Amino acid sequence: MASKRFSENFGTPKSIEDYEQRYPRVLARIAKAARLETTSQAAVILRDAVERRKNYSDWVLTEFGGDALRAIANSRPPKSAR
Repeated sequence: MASKRFSENFGTPKSIEDYEQRYPRVLARIAKAARLETTSQAAVILRDAVERRKNYSDWVLTEFGGDALRAIANSRPPKSAR
């Protein structure tokens, strides 16, 4: 039973909504850096980074060759947006 509670509280989020609830500030930073319209789009990038999958959003493909993990690690808002 304890392991189930642990996985519910600290495990990897299962859905985009879970990412949005758990990491709102991280997603806001990613959205600002990538100039995305919603944090849901940023949540997809974060999910792909966590799962080590290629991401096909324009920003990740153009700037990081589809490497979502590298995009997250280097997500800084552009100087004009700071």
